[in-house]
Amino acid sequence: MANKRYKKLEVYYTIGGALFGFLFPFMAIAIDLYIHDSSISIYNIIEVHKINPIHFIIDSAPFVISFVAFLIAQDITKRAKKSREQIEKQANILEKTNKELEKLSIVARETDNAVIIMDKDGNFEWVNYAYTARYGFSEEEHINKNITEISGNIDITELFLECVKLKTAVFYEALVISKNGEKIWSQTTLNPIINETNEIEKLVAIDTDVTRQKKAEEAIKQQNEEILAQALELQNTNEELEKLSIVARETDNAILITDAEGNFEWVNESYTRIFGYTYDQLVSEISNNIIGNKTNDRVRDKINLCLENKQTVNYEFSTFNKDKKKIWIQTTLTPIIGEDGEISKLVAIDSDITKVKEAELEIRKHQKEVEEKNERIEFQNKQIKASIHYAKSIQEAIFPIKQNMDKYFDSFLLFKAKDVVSGDFYWYSNVFTYDVFSQVTLVAVIDCTGHGVPGAFMSMIGTRILNGIINIKKVYQPKVILNLLDIRLRKALKQDQTNNNDGMDVCLCALEKIDSRKTKVTFAGAKSPLYYVRKDSNEVDKIKGSRKRIGGTISKNISKIDFTQHEIILRKGDMMYLSTDGFIDQNNPIRKRFGSKRFIELLSSVSNQPLDMQKEKLNNVLIEYQQGEAQRDDITIMGIKI
Repeated sequence: MANKRYKKLEVYYTIGGALFGFLFPFMAIAIDLYIHDSSISIYNIIEVHKINPIHFIIDSAPFVISFVAFLIAQDITKRAKKSREQIEKQANILEKTNKELEKLSIVARETDNAVIIMDKDGNFEWVNYAYTARYGFSEEEHINKNITEISGNIDITELFLECVKLKTAVFYEALVISKNGEKIWSQTTLNPIINETNEIEKLVAIDTDVTRQKKAEEAIKQQNEEILAQALELQNTNEELEKLSIVARETDNAILITDAEGNFEWVNESYTRIFGYTYDQLVSEISNNIIGNKTNDRVRDKINLCLENKQTVNYEFSTFNKDKKKIWIQTTLTPIIGEDGEISKLVAIDSDITKVKEAELEIRKHQKEVEEKNERIEFQNKQIKASIHYAKSIQEAIFPIKQNMDKYFDSFLLFKAKDVVSGDFYWYSNVFTYDVFSQVTLVAVIDCTGHGVPGAFMSMIGTRILNGIINIKKVYQPKVILNLLDIRLRKALKQDQTNNNDGMDVCLCALEKIDSRKTKVTFAGAKSPLYYVRKDSNEVDKIKGSRKRIGGTISKNISKIDFTQHEIILRKGDMMYLSTDGFIDQNNPIRKRFGSKRFIELLSSVSNQPLDMQKEKLNNVLIEYQQGEAQRDDITIMGIKI
């Protein structure tokens, strides 16, 4: 079409030359100058050559129109040709791009990795099939959601900003919860897509499932922790065995160990001292089993009861030692239960009660001599009671001796067990701290879960742990002591593995003399307060203990609480009181508690009196308030005068 127009313009040019003669070349020059140099106008040309303008316009009009049409046709032809070339070039580029995109589409579709395409702000635009298959979410459920709200990595916001700011890939791991609740560990590479102007257009995240590797790592970590725990437990067991070995070697009681069937395996030195037989002589000359030919029916029944019911039994019997002397023996036979629930060993502890039995016979035979031998009978009677109240004797043996406590501080102790044995106990230790080269006295009043036998067992455990922390490990800060006591009690009672919920409330103080008139008192409490009264004032001050107890089940909020300690300076003559809640919780016949307010008023009224009178006053007020009502709990109050 453009070529035809061009030929037509040539015809116009020829005809124009014939019609206009000499004027036509001039007009061609003028038009050419006008087109290529707009500063020269046709008017200038007409003026120079003295041409009549009207004749010029009329004569040149056909030519001008023809020439302009020619120029337009030529420009359209060039533009059409250039547009066609650009379209062809873009088509080639598009074809190559489509082929590359097809390859990438196959990779994104067939790969096991989850692929996510996001805009520059991290909003999801597209996910592949592997993503939906792995996590269970459809593409529609995650479109327009942001990576910072979906990712399981707690640092995802910082990682995303780092990727965008530095325009570089970042790597991270995240725990992702699938739609059906499955936990999947994912390792992600977040890549920025940069355009020609060095700006981020898109972000591409590629997730690799590393759950199997993570589980393997966790398994190895758990195995290491178990090995470490077993090593620590073995160390503690060895320490306990060493202590038991000392007890078994040094005790005056005869100790025998048998297998599950009662066959003798070991006896201690005291057995040889009491009976006169070594282990080899016992097995070869007497019997190799705890039930021998000369065992009477009553004792045989007791032993069989122990084996059948897997419970401790006590019995007495008479026998003859190697020197043919008749002796009386009181035996406690205890079964040792293995992990399978079956008896693995038997431990028999024999006490020589010959003197007790002889005393009983003497009492029966010489009733008239009772008054003359009163002291001897009283001593023997204590021995008889000690055998009956065996558990109480053991507990009292672990309590501090009051006379020893009096060497370091003036005090009174009001201790009233609800039953024969107590769940309350008191403890002290005087130590020399080499770091500050001073003596520190640590004293505690502790209320264990329950009372009676269960509470007594807890008190024995608590005493042993405190001795280990302070006297062996040399730990003297009250709050640190409470933290260690909490950890070791939970371990001793295996509270992480069982339903055991026993615990302790503790009031613990460290007393350190500053000079002859001042003493620094450092207090830490586990649900137990400290009361103190200054000499020049009857006002009772109270420092609350932490809300956290030792051992037992606690809420998540309280489990985060650390034990805290407080320091006060007391002067000579000031009083401090450590108490369990037994006194405060005691009720009267109408079931009304004594209460904290009344207790504080009572302390205020007695604080300036001598220590023995304070104890007597407290006890009398308690008895009067009870009015014959049964004691509700164990009661312990220790008053210390600075």
